[in-house]
Amino acid sequence: MVAHPQVSRGSLLATAVILMGGCGHSDAPSVGLEVEPLSYYLAPSDVTKDPEFVLTNRGNTTIKITGLESSCGCGVPDLPKSQLAPGGSMNLIVHMSRPPVGATSATVMVTTDSKNTPSVELHATVAAEGTDPDVVLNMTPDHIWLTRTYIRTATSASHDITESQVVVTTIERVGSERRIDLISDLPGVVATCDSTTESRQLFGSNYVQRQYSFGLVLSPNVGLGAFSGHLKCVSRIDSVDIKSPSIPIEIMVTEAITSLPSSLFAELWSSESLPHWNLAIHVPSSPTSDDEDAYSVETTADWLKISPIRSRHFREPSGKHVVDVSVTHVPNVTEAVLEVKKSGQLVLAIPVALSHRLFEESVD
Repeated sequence: MVAHPQVSRGSLLATAVILMGGCGHSDAPSVGLEVEPLSYYLAPSDVTKDPEFVLTNRGNTTIKITGLESSCGCGVPDLPKSQLAPGGSMNLIVHMSRPPVGATSATVMVTTDSKNTPSVELHATVAAEGTDPDVVLNMTPDHIWLTRTYIRTATSASHDITESQVVVTTIERVGSERRIDLISDLPGVVATCDSTTESRQLFGSNYVQRQYSFGLVLSPNVGLGAFSGHLKCVSRIDSVDIKSPSIPIEIMVTEAITSLPSSLFAELWSSESLPHWNLAIHVPSSPTSDDEDAYSVETTADWLKISPIRSRHFREPSGKHVVDVSVTHVPNVTEAVLEVKKSGQLVLAIPVALSHRLFEESVD
């Protein structure tokens, strides 16, 4: 069992935990209901205690407690009586359920019939049982999505990606050396700590609350597909591992296939001069693409001829692959579609259209 700093009220560690909103300990009103402390932190070693707050009537008339409301079932407030005479005090106990890991917090709203203090908000935070009082409170958000879409055009290759921010909130001893890392069981997730903020010293103790902000991106070597896993906070303080939470993470990596031109059009001048096109298809080269994933160009139009693909698997280093498309005869139907497929699945449709007008005029 680790010894902890003592405060004026017994052996409990009372600390003003500055919660997510970053609110500090406010000055008590000169008259009305006073609550000390406004926030309470119960360390892992305080296994037999519950957060305890002292309510004092600083006014000249009796104050009636009209309501007690907790923000969650993890904290249940218990008050011995509902009225407080001028100058009188009583203890409010919040019975807290300890989490299996990290820490949990409950906000209790005390409402009264006092005009000066119609309501007072107090906070109780309790850490999981353990041998070290330093804890990771939580990680936000509670779910991460990262995406990347590979895009190739006629002049450049790029990728469209999403980034995400994760904030890790901790309670730490002043002067302790803590290392926070985010590690995923999915390959290619890169987490970088961008900033660290620190609260003032917590109420009556040598503890502070810190927030670590991380940026998350996907590394370039992530292959195509959809993946699910977890992002875990790995925390070490003074070379001791601390139990830490994890959050689910989803990854989606897709590819965008383009062509130049994006559609084929021609005017028929004569049956002896039929159009043809050089069609450039740009296929993104994911770093882990499988060479066996065959691409093909197909059509159901019997008046279109597609030349053999020079690189059927589209693995030319430039990523630009030229397909020759030609009209074999004057068709009755002048619209068609070229289908670019990958492993038999349609990934791009290229419209083809012809105009008979000039050809008809020349025949007349």
